Amino acid sequence: MAELGVSGYTGYVLEMQGRVDAAVLARAVRLMMDAEPILGCRFVAAARKPHWRRRADLESASHCRVVGSATPLAAAEAQSLEPRDWERDPVFRVLVFREPQGADLLLFQVDHCVADGDGGLRVVAQTAAIYGRLLSDPGYRPASRDRYDWRFPLYGRLGWRERLRLLGHALAEPWAQARMARHPCRGFQADPERFLDPKARANPAYARLRLGGAELRSIRLAAAKHKAWLNDVLLAALLRAFAGLAPPAGDPDARWRALVFVNLRRYLPDEYSVPVCNLLSNHVLDLGVELGGRFQDTLGKVGLENRKIHDPAYALRTQLLNSPLSKWISLDMMRRLVRAAIRQNCRNGAPPSLSNLGMVDERDLRFGDVETAGFHALGVPSPLPAIAVIGNGFRNGFTFTLAFYESEIERARVEGFFARMREELLSFASADG
Repeated sequence: MAELGVSGYTGYVLEMQGRVDAAVLARAVRLMMDAEPILGCRFVAAARKPHWRRRADLESASHCRVVGSATPLAAAEAQSLEPRDWERDPVFRVLVFREPQGADLLLFQVDHCVADGDGGLRVVAQTAAIYGRLLSDPGYRPASRDRYDWRFPLYGRLGWRERLRLLGHALAEPWAQARMARHPCRGFQADPERFLDPKARANPAYARLRLGGAELRSIRLAAAKHKAWLNDVLLAALLRAFAGLAPPAGDPDARWRALVFVNLRRYLPDEYSVPVCNLLSNHVLDLGVELGGRFQDTLGKVGLENRKIHDPAYALRTQLLNSPLSKWISLDMMRRLVRAAIRQNCRNGAPPSLSNLGMVDERDLRFGDVETAGFHALGVPSPLPAIAVIGNGFRNGFTFTLAFYESEIERARVEGFFARMREELLSFASADG
């Protein structure tokens, strides 16, 4: 995906209440690369044995730099939209955008090949902790991970009945995917060759939706009254807004679907030291040919489909399948499988996705005495048919971002999508207010 230009850095934007010590932060970033050595590596795409190799320029390269800017947030977004050179750029870096007379804005960039959204967030929090220790003890050095073992103990808490059900779900997954492929998905369709050509798209941009504290409280109260998870409410609003963004269905049997991600770290033992990694499972909700006339109808469908991901025997099924496959198939075969999946999604349509990082603890993003006033994540622009929304809560609000190409979809339509999403959420909240 990185080779195709549709995967790169996940950006973490921290709007600070003051200024950090840039020299200490640079030291913390460098020490983070020792604490998690994979952050100081580059990926070697060797045909027989692809691997991570420690960079030789760690001491001379600039992994943390200060950039003067009168508009820090706009500058950070522009930086995040720059394509990553996966052969040369570091997998982890930090930029400090500094106003002449104002507070700092920090942009942490973590390569998605190394870490998923939660994994990258842990990198940010650990770097903040190292920074705080350096302020009181300049000679501090964190412990370094001496090896990586990707055989995660995910199944230790499962009883024998759950393990049997897990095996059943894993064996049934290929057939479930085949059944889904027989029915098109409501959404955008695209020319596969255009998707695979980085030169066929232009003008990357971000759109953002911020819910204030009062708005979020009313939405959470309404969710509680309906005994619904907040994530289900947000996803129902996203789907109903997407119905106004997506083109009309060409096939009457096209089905409404959505893609969500399950953080598998929840199944690890409490004392387990989780390395920087991607540790997610995918779940595609299939809601049928109609979303329902009322918000509650859509919410009911979403809640029913999302019950599955609370069952570890279901949530772990793809991990059970993918772990041996990643060892047995070559990198070239992996490329062919990814391209085949892309072509299928382009022809059948791809569901919108919501990557929800949850409520981020402000205490984890404190840099010494300098607190973080605002936080949100930035993804990589995806060409159509993908619509990939990232969301997170911080302090009393919630922020959604969508990266897209204006050459493929007009900004006004994307902003209208977010406006409809806000409208659906506030209408749901006011109906139970």
